[in-house]
Amino acid sequence: MSARQTAPSIAGVAVRTRFPYPGARRPVNHPGMGPTYRLVMGLALIVCGCGDDDAIDVAGEWCGRAVATAAECVGDEVGYLKLAQSGSRVSGKMCEAYEKDCNDLQDGAVSEARFSFFYEFAGHRVDGAFEAHGDDRLLGSLHSTKCGCDIPTTLSRVP
Repeated sequence: MSARQTAPSIAGVAVRTRFPYPGARRPVNHPGMGPTYRLVMGLALIVCGCGDDDAIDVAGEWCGRAVATAAECVGDEVGYLKLAQSGSRVSGKMCEAYEKDCNDLQDGAVSEARFSFFYEFAGHRVDGAFEAHGDDRLLGSLHSTKCGCDIPTTLSRVP
């Protein structure tokens, strides 16, 4: 059927159309929507695209109190983390204090402003869930199966 022929009838009424079948839509071809515009918009979506690029950066050393160096992160159960990050995956260790009673993190991950992980020790499990507050503070809690409790925790980035 050519573009000017009569399309099949609908309920006995012949429909004339410029398109090959009834209901066909005209392709959108507005001025400014040429190949250059589509290329620029496509690149903008790639550069500004959603994903792990928006995730926080937690790599480095963190302490349960503000300190000038990691070696100053001492005390009973102050909390010390040494983290490495690759995209949204996080690895490292959590210690009671600087390099004291450390446990390797498992399933460490960041998503937007959230950071989570767990570690196991002596048949128990500790789950950490934190939210970034600026570039140098993580607020959240540690949930331990040993005591069945949530421990509110604030971590500060070690400069």
